[in-house]
Amino acid sequence: MSKSDKLVEHRIATGRIQKKNSESMPEYWLTLPGGELNRTLYRVHSSRGTDDIYQHYKQQLKQPGIKVLFECSARDCGSSIHWANQVFNVSTLYGIDRKQHYLAVERKHNGLSEFISLYITERGTGRTYVYEEHYRLPSDQVSQGDSRNLFEQLGLSGWTALPVSADGSFEEGAFEQLQQLVQDLNESDQKYWLVTHRYGVGSDQELIERSEQSGQRLLQALEKMGLKAEKISIRALGPLAPTTNSINYGGRIELIQKDFGSRIDVGR
Repeated sequence: MSKSDKLVEHRIATGRIQKKNSESMPEYWLTLPGGELNRTLYRVHSSRGTDDIYQHYKQQLKQPGIKVLFECSARDCGSSIHWANQVFNVSTLYGIDRKQHYLAVERKHNGLSEFISLYITERGTGRTYVYEEHYRLPSDQVSQGDSRNLFEQLGLSGWTALPVSADGSFEEGAFEQLQQLVQDLNESDQKYWLVTHRYGVGSDQELIERSEQSGQRLLQALEKMGLKAEKISIRALGPLAPTTNSINYGGRIELIQKDFGSRIDVGR
């Protein structure tokens, strides 16, 4: 399948599927103004699994100058049926949750911004599909889009993953995001946990110690930005609570509101 359309608005999923108010949708959206959308669905005739196919595309899409907006794999993405029907409206994409992958990136070239969404899945029949969306619009219009900043994500969900590496250093292009987060945290009346995870070679205790060091490194950097010392406490979990993506990257760091547990609706 291949289709092209001119749209007055387009939304790109930038979070995993979550259930909110009895509706399952992506946790976050990036909303963009008018542009041109090209959609393509491929069936892959290959003995390779979806992991190998995903790695092939990642090598092409994660190049210098390309900004990763969101990525997930397997059950970290949420339910495949909702990606197929609620996000892409392509029922063919409903597959096996543990064999799905999603990647959304942005790249700029010749005054245009191109947003690429890639979804890979394997159906119960064994058929493998790759779905691509390419959305193009003038770069000077992108600022009109609506993307929640880190503090807004934190207020909505009670937690947010931070744009930092496993060792606590800032990812490229994250300085302004974290600077704004520090200002918002100082103005709030809440307190937070900085939860750190590390994976790799070493005993559980060694990885916990390394995750503690990552948290301290990041906290010191945020305090240099002006963060009030009493706003954040560190919880180092080492290799506990793994996810597919965080294992691949060697770890992750999250910010969680201290009353987060009381906000979770587990259903009755």
